[in-house]
Amino acid sequence: MQNQYTNLDTIKFFVHQVHQTEKVLGSGRFEAYDSASVDMFLDSIKTLSDTELFPYIKEMDEKPSFYKDGAITIHPQFEKIFQQAKDLGLVDEIGDAHKILKEKFGDDVIIKKFEKSKGWLSQKLSSSNNQVDQLANILDERSIWQRYGF
Repeated sequence: MQNQYTNLDTIKFFVHQVHQTEKVLGSGRFEAYDSASVDMFLDSIKTLSDTELFPYIKEMDEKPSFYKDGAITIHPQFEKIFQQAKDLGLVDEIGDAHKILKEKFGDDVIIKKFEKSKGWLSQKLSSSNNQVDQLANILDERSIWQRYGF
């Protein structure tokens, strides 16, 4: 099963040579690490991917996540993957981000939402009925896609 989807040597080349890991490891918050610890981390991630993620990719594509009744339903294998990611230190917690951040940092934590701003035409027509607003959004979105050649 190994190397069916990626080559670990290529990843290590990019991490060490292209991104110059030694320079990063020699600075500030990363001084406690060395190249061997980075390689151990990459090996752990590759093993996790080989055993827990790769075998389920086709099944996950056939049964994608969905949103229903205020909750996102994901493939059951993700729970196992997230738990192992937590054990490896890749994620802090598993669950609702708002709840976890408030538990970790207190009720004073400010959670900013980033939303797409309305386009110029949409802003000008927003006082009109909903259908015109929708048309403006469609035209605005198409102009953005055309800008990038799609």
